[in-house]
Amino acid sequence: MSDPVIRLNGWTYAPDTRRLSDADGTHQLSGLTARVLDVLIVHAPEPVSLDAFAEKAWKQSHLSEDTLAQRIALLRKALGDDPRAPSYIRTVRGEGYALIADMSPLEMVQADAPIAARMPWELAVLAGGLVVLIAALTANMALRSERPSDLAAAPSLQQPSSATDSLLTRARALTALQDRDGVQRGIRLLEDARLRAPDDPRLMTALAVALSTEATKHGGQRMEEAEALARNAIDRTPESPAAWRALGYALDAQDRIDEALEAYGQSLALDPDDGGALSSAAYLLSIRGRLYEALTLDVQALQKGRGGLFTELQIARVLHLLGEDQRANAFAARARLLNPDNPVVLAGLAQSAIARGDVSGAATLLNAVHEREQRGQVARLRGRMALASDDRAQAAVWFERAGERGRFERFALDATEPDGFDLVIGDWPESHVRAAEIAASRGDYQLALTRLSTAIRLGWRDEALLDASPFLQEVMALEAASPLRARIQQHIAAQADRLNRDESLTEALDAVLDVQP
Repeated sequence: MSDPVIRLNGWTYAPDTRRLSDADGTHQLSGLTARVLDVLIVHAPEPVSLDAFAEKAWKQSHLSEDTLAQRIALLRKALGDDPRAPSYIRTVRGEGYALIADMSPLEMVQADAPIAARMPWELAVLAGGLVVLIAALTANMALRSERPSDLAAAPSLQQPSSATDSLLTRARALTALQDRDGVQRGIRLLEDARLRAPDDPRLMTALAVALSTEATKHGGQRMEEAEALARNAIDRTPESPAAWRALGYALDAQDRIDEALEAYGQSLALDPDDGGALSSAAYLLSIRGRLYEALTLDVQALQKGRGGLFTELQIARVLHLLGEDQRANAFAARARLLNPDNPVVLAGLAQSAIARGDVSGAATLLNAVHEREQRGQVARLRGRMALASDDRAQAAVWFERAGERGRFERFALDATEPDGFDLVIGDWPESHVRAAEIAASRGDYQLALTRLSTAIRLGWRDEALLDASPFLQEVMALEAASPLRARIQQHIAAQADRLNRDESLTEALDAVLDVQP
C-alpha cells in the first residue's frame, strides 16, 4: 500500500500521522497545530480568516487573534519559516493567513515484503473498527471550488488524471476534518467526479469512506451504499488495502462486526504496518472484551508513529477498565492535549468520567464541544446526564437531538419496544445493554438481565457504566445481577493478569507517555 503525503517545499507532510519530514529528520505536530496546517492546505493559496480557523480547526464560534497567532508561530517554527520573508505562511493584512508553499502529492513507498511474511492471518483477521485512516491532504489551484460548473471544462476523468488526483485528495481533505459540512462537501465532490469517472476504484473507495464517516459521526444512513462502493472497488483492485479497509468501515458502521473483522483482516494482510487498521483492530478487540490484545495493537500503531486520531482515547478507556487508573489518566490527558476540541474525544472522555462518577467533569468536557457539534453521541450523553438529574423533559430534548444515536434512549424513556425489536439489535454489545435499559424501563427485569448477559457474552466489560445507567439502577441492585458482575470481574481479572505479566507492553506504554506530544 502507498500512503499519499504532501510535499511542501523541502518538507513532506503526512496528515495521517501529523508528521513533517525532511532530510534532517522528522517533526511531530500536535493535533491542533496539524489541524491548522490542514485548514491552510485545503484553502491554499487563498487566505484563511480568523472565523474560518475558529470553525474548522478549533470547532468553536470565537477565537482570539493572539491564540491563532501563537499557533501560527508554532507552525512556522516547525517549518523553519521566517515571518519577515515567508516561504510557507504569509500574513495577509485584514484577511488572515495563507499557505504559499509549493505543493504536490507524493507516494510513500513501502518495502516489497511478501505478504505471508508481513502478518499471520490469525492477527490479520482481528482488524476492524470505527477509526479509519483518511490520508492525503492537498489543494488543486485550478479546482478550489466544489461547484459542478467548475469541472465543466475538465478533461475526461475516465482514466487517471491530474484533475482526478487533485479532486480526490481535496475531497479526502474535507472528509478528514470530520465536521459535518466538510464531510458533506467531500461527498458532493466525489459524487460529481464519479459522473465523469464511474469506474475509478479510488473514487469508489474514497466515497465509501466519506459515506461511512457521515454515518458514524453525523447520523447518515448511506452505509449500504458505502458497502456496495467498497465491494465494487475490491472487484476492480482486489490487492488494494484501502478498498478492503473501506469495506470494513462500511460493515462496521452497520454493526456487522464479524464481517468487518474479515474485511479488516484482508486489509492488514496486505499492509500490516497500516496504523489506521491497527487502531481500528484495537477498537473492535476492546468491544469484544479482548482488552490485552487491543492494547498490544494500539501500542504497535503508536510505536510505528501511525496511531489514529483516537488511539490515545482508546488506550485510556481500556486501561481504566483494567484498573490501571494512573496510566489511563495520563493517556486521557494526552488525548485531550492532542485533540482539544474534537467532539469524539471529548464525548469519549466524558463517558469515562460518567462511569467514574465525575458528573461535573463530564459536563465540563461536553460544554467544550462546539454548539454545532452538540448532536449524536454528545447529545446522547447530555440526555443521560439530564435523566440522571431527573429532568425527563430536557433528557427527551437531548435524545431527540442525538438522532439515531438516541433512539434506544427514546424507547426507554417512553417505556416502549417496537415489534420485532430483538431482530434489529445485532451483535454489538452496547446495543444489548441499551435493549436491557428498554426492558428495565418497562419493568421487565428478567428480560433486562437476559440482555445484559448477552452483552457480556459479546464482550461488554464496563460494570461501572451499568451502575451509572439511569435506567438500570434497580436491575443492578438485584441479587440476580451478582452473577453478571462476577462474570465481568472474572474477564477483567484475566485480561489484567495478561497485562501484568507482559513487562514489555507496560514499558512500551510508559515509553509512549514519555514522548512529547
